[in-house]
Amino acid sequence: MGRAPWIAATATTLLACSNTSRPPASPTPLTPPESTEVQEATEVRPSPPAVVGRLTGRWTDPGESCAGNAHTISFAADLLSLRVVYDHVSPTLYWKDDGPGATYEVDIIGDRSIRVRLMGEGRRANDGSLVEWDLVSSDATTYCWRRSDWTGDMCTDPRTRCPAEQDVLLERYPPPGGGLPPQVTREDHLACMQGDSALCLSIAARLNPGPAVHYTLQACYQGSAEGCEATCKIDPAECD
Repeated sequence: MGRAPWIAATATTLLACSNTSRPPASPTPLTPPESTEVQEATEVRPSPPAVVGRLTGRWTDPGESCAGNAHTISFAADLLSLRVVYDHVSPTLYWKDDGPGATYEVDIIGDRSIRVRLMGEGRRANDGSLVEWDLVSSDATTYCWRRSDWTGDMCTDPRTRCPAEQDVLLERYPPPGGGLPPQVTREDHLACMQGDSALCLSIAARLNPGPAVHYTLQACYQGSAEGCEATCKIDPAECD
């Protein structure tokens, strides 16, 4: 697959050709450009389909709990693949010998489902082709797996979104001192911890140096030079 499955092909530009083979009597001099600076084109990407947002996050299998062995679904930025990662290796996992996580190639993104194929898949469907799966999601709280060669509406038992997903994330990304400062919302804290370096710096600006370094250091880890510089000013020991 050379392009994301949800981006339409670009239209082809046709060049008009002249019927005249003779050169013009007096060539028109070229006007030099006003500026030699090269302007880079900015790619405008459409928003991801709603089903991608519905499937992204932490889920629990039937008979499991979020605290016991939840799994996370995440998509690559180009939507050409997704990852399913469990907190622990389970004996029921098809890919258990390779660890708790697996990568799927995305084939088709529809309104309510996404068709994927496990990388390294060796199982065969009834027609002899490699097995593909549909992740079927009609809302943001449940989804199920359906093999592409299953008939009718056959689907696995539904997976359920973890009801306290943000609480689970807070345990994974604890705030400074074990509690959120009053100037910081839970949503801002988690967005910072999950990669928004600009927000990390914005949070740090609201705080005293003690808790602020927690956020400047996070921005530094995410590749922000400003975050590294701010961390060194607050706590030079972090830069030794």
